[in-house]
Amino acid sequence: MSLLVDFCDHKAAKHAVMHWHYSKTMPLGRMVKMGVWEEGDFIGAVIFGRGGNRHLGRPYGVENTGVCELVRVALKDHQTTVTQIVSLALRQLKESSPGIRVVISFADSSQGHLGTIYQAGNWMYLGTTTPTPEYFYHGTWVHHRRVTGTAMGSEPIEVAGGMSYTQLAASLPQRPGSVKFRYAYPLDKKMRRLLNSMSLPYPTADDLAAQVSEAKHRPTRSEGQVQSLGAALDLMEG
Repeated sequence: MSLLVDFCDHKAAKHAVMHWHYSKTMPLGRMVKMGVWEEGDFIGAVIFGRGGNRHLGRPYGVENTGVCELVRVALKDHQTTVTQIVSLALRQLKESSPGIRVVISFADSSQGHLGTIYQAGNWMYLGTTTPTPEYFYHGTWVHHRRVTGTAMGSEPIEVAGGMSYTQLAASLPQRPGSVKFRYAYPLDKKMRRLLNSMSLPYPTADDLAAQVSEAKHRPTRSEGQVQSLGAALDLMEG
């Protein structure tokens, strides 16, 4: 089986994300996009970017130029393991971007993801994220950064009529976001030593089941509990 992981253009990466990634959304901002080919057939893309957190590197003592996030692994049916594909992509990233010292990725419990590909690839597990709010906007739940105007890796919502993001958020149904399992991969020896001192035992299927069960019991702020859009506009105009 011949396998090639190499740089690809935006069009190819976007095709992979729109067809083979559960989010169906392409991140924004600067990205490193790598295509994946088996026997010469394009099977998807691995994409690194800045992610949605402007302080991503702070816990590891690095500036934003020294950290990136594995933001998408978008693959159609394939024979090579995802762990091997990601490993080759990391090798390419290290060679092409020597200033990057650590790669972060998140496994979303709401999608049934535990991070088994990271565990198989010897990434360091650094615990779970704190659930952040999601808002129901135009028929779908969106991340709080899009509603509060602080999005980095995705496009913020356009606020009409001069309304502030605070007023928009007050007018929308809200729920706690999902918990994500955080993993990190060091690209130099010094970072590996640091992450070794921070790492925790890998989570298990039982841990994932507990997070899914807990999410079902988190309260959701319903439409009857929020300020109406008209009321928010009235407040702004007053």
